[in-house]
Amino acid sequence: MKKLFALIPLLLLIPVSSIAERDMGLFGKNYLAFQGVNSQDEMGKDTMDKFLRFQTSVVYPMITYGDHIKFDVFSEMEGTIGLFEESQPVRNIDYAPGASLHWNPNETLTELRTGWLHGSNGESGDSSRSWDRGTLTATLEGDMGRFHIIAKPSIWYAFQVSNGNPDIATTEQFGLLVDDLGGSLVLSVSYSEPDGPPTIILTGEVMNHMGEISAMWNFNPNWRDYFFYASARGGIGDILKEIDEYSQSFNVGLSFMP
Repeated sequence: MKKLFALIPLLLLIPVSSIAERDMGLFGKNYLAFQGVNSQDEMGKDTMDKFLRFQTSVVYPMITYGDHIKFDVFSEMEGTIGLFEESQPVRNIDYAPGASLHWNPNETLTELRTGWLHGSNGESGDSSRSWDRGTLTATLEGDMGRFHIIAKPSIWYAFQVSNGNPDIATTEQFGLLVDDLGGSLVLSVSYSEPDGPPTIILTGEVMNHMGEISAMWNFNPNWRDYFFYASARGGIGDILKEIDEYSQSFNVGLSFMP
């Protein structure tokens, strides 16, 4: 079964146009990358584990009211696969389905979205981790010459948390990750040639438990939806199964423009 899960990153090779033909769209991050994670071995020596990391997400519009109000359902899937190991084990698969109602009021406040988001690693017993959150996100956009700036402040309230390991439930790290009230801020700056698509996108994201910076570069104008992708992140809860562990990781690969 885990070998079948290892084929999931191939979903990222589906062209954006074929998804659009099904009235679906890409949502959030979509990438396939090599990942290095700083860790320590059994002797306490610093080492770097190597993985193939992927994230794919789709959104399906359910109801549209006029030109500004929409209701949709979406799902994100993120995971890592071990490299340079005989069994090529799937380290984790995290799932995040949800539903949201969003309103597009004007050209500056381009979206105000509220909804429900579920997170789960799809496992049972001591390895089980899941939560449910109510979310509210605003999207603000503006232009400065050839630069396009996007700011996304978000707040959430966790109204259900499930953790199969009681030892983890008492840790300070777990409490920080699943705090009843939390939030995040995403800042993105993109550069475009006149009348052209974005060629460079720089993004920073901070949450109450993690931070990430990333860069995307469109390497071929004829492949406008494909970007070289590089990112660095640090914090706790990078994957749900190791929800109480601090980690630093670096990712290099290919991304799709959402």
